[in-house]
Amino acid sequence: MSDRTQNDESGAQPPTEWQPAPRARTSSPDAAAIESWIVHQLAERLSVDGREIDPTMPFGVHGLDSAETVGLTGDLERWLGRSLRTSLAYEYPTIRSLAAYLAGDADRRPDRRHRDGRRRHARLEGRDASRNGEET
Repeated sequence: MSDRTQNDESGAQPPTEWQPAPRARTSSPDAAAIESWIVHQLAERLSVDGREIDPTMPFGVHGLDSAETVGLTGDLERWLGRSLRTSLAYEYPTIRSLAAYLAGDADRRPDRRHRDGRRRHARLEGRDASRNGEET
C-alpha cells in the first residue's frame, strides 16, 4: 500500500498548496514615519506638493472635509494594520499630534488646542493682514 493510500484511509488530507502565514507587523512605525505617510496622503488627495502641508496646522486648514478625514483614517488604519477610531483626527487635529499619538510618543489625552482649526487659521490670517495694513 502506498503512503498516499494510507493517508486517504486515515482520513488525513494531504495539503493542496502551501501558503505562508500572514506576517504580523513586528513593530509600529515611529512618529516621523507616520507623519510622513499622512503628509504624502494629503498631498496626493489635495493635488499639492507635500512641502506645502504644515504638519502643525489642523486638518481643516488643509481643506479636508469630514468624509475625506474619515477616508484618510481608514487608509491609515489599513497601513498601520490596526483598528482606529474615526474620531482620532478630531481628537488629535494636527498631523504631528496624531502621528505622535499613534506612535505612542504623545500624551494619551486629545489635543484640544486646535479644536476649530479653520476659525483659528482665519483669525491668524486676519491678524497678519491687519499688521500689514491690509483690509480684513
